[in-house]
Amino acid sequence: MIKRSLSRALTFISDRSALMLSESDSAVILKLREVFRNSGFVIGFQAINTIGGFLLVLLIARYLGSKALGQYAIGASLTGLVIGILNFGIQGILIREISKSPDNATDYLGNGLGIRFFLTFPLGIGISYFIAILLGFREDLLIVVLLMALFTYVSSVTGLFYGAFQALGKFEFQFTIASTYKILSLIGTFILLRQGQNLISVISLFILLQFASSIFSALLLNKKFFSVSVKIDPKFWLGFIRESFPLALGGTAEFINLKSDALILGTFKGDVVTGIYNGAYNIYLGAVFLPYSVAVAFLPSVSNLFSVSKDKAFRLVRSVSLLILTISLILTLGLFIFSKNMVLLIYGKKFLSSSYPLMILALGLPFISLNRLCNRFLTAAGLQKWMFYIISTGAVFNIATNILLIPKYSYIGASITTVITEGLVLGLQMWKIYRYDKTC
Repeated sequence: MIKRSLSRALTFISDRSALMLSESDSAVILKLREVFRNSGFVIGFQAINTIGGFLLVLLIARYLGSKALGQYAIGASLTGLVIGILNFGIQGILIREISKSPDNATDYLGNGLGIRFFLTFPLGIGISYFIAILLGFREDLLIVVLLMALFTYVSSVTGLFYGAFQALGKFEFQFTIASTYKILSLIGTFILLRQGQNLISVISLFILLQFASSIFSALLLNKKFFSVSVKIDPKFWLGFIRESFPLALGGTAEFINLKSDALILGTFKGDVVTGIYNGAYNIYLGAVFLPYSVAVAFLPSVSNLFSVSKDKAFRLVRSVSLLILTISLILTLGLFIFSKNMVLLIYGKKFLSSSYPLMILALGLPFISLNRLCNRFLTAAGLQKWMFYIISTGAVFNIATNILLIPKYSYIGASITTVITEGLVLGLQMWKIYRYDKTC
């Protein structure tokens, strides 16, 4: 089945390529090659992030146990939510505007950095710490939250530089810097943990390496492409944030669907239980990477086909959907049957309880995998507004159901909520795509 689905999908790409070749347009051919080349770097970037993140969680779990892993997950969830909102979604607009006119790069990046330095930094750190106190976190967890807030903030600054590289079509620079950061993080974490260091030392290392990534990215952009400086223009900031903030809300809604369970679980059940759940969730996200890569790989072809034939675009999406569904069902079966063996192999006996939420989370793999493809289809079809409505609905449902189930059912309730939320979001997206198909 996989072979037949892949063959159908690749046939559509070949047909599209042949159409371009028949036009005898060398510029179009070169553009197509560039699109696939950049897609390769995007997939590579996602691979490094996914595999690197998986291995970092593995090291923390193996050496520091479920309590430290739970604290790490809670800190990442809280600060990611707060700073995600306070990033104001400006990276997406920055990429769009620099892509349209590279002459605007200095203004957009400079003012983006100004917003990060003078708004995101003080508000993000302060609000994260205030919420942690309100939730009654202990002193050791408060320190973790503060450090994770600083790390998340520095990562958001690096993200602006990565956005500039993307807008200029220089994906290889982003890939190289991010890969170096992940590799050094893994090596450094391993050395620190082998020496008996704690979670605070590990997060501090992440901050230093991410800061170095930001500095290097800024120097590279300044030397090769355009002048990099921090700009303070309140009028520009206001227009920038007004235009980009809906993107921040959309990103926050998606983040809630993926990460709110750790924060709610930590609030009601503590960091040890959160660590047990996060061990399972880490394996779950790792399994999503393969079908996600398929969706990303075919995105340029879907976007290109929309400009030629919506019917062919729909047919390609159906073929790719069948391929992704087949892959995810095989992964679901494997995770469900071998959950205990997998947990023992990856984390050891201390995390054996993670096998129970993993069995439930495995049932959501087909949903989350197809959601990634539907997201990209709705974007290609110009239906981003509907995507925001759907993901926001999922976020509200996710929070409400987690608050309802977690106090009684702990990480089992969180796992069930995750699966149902992904199923709900997928159902709504497929409904909108069906309606769009009927009106085309």
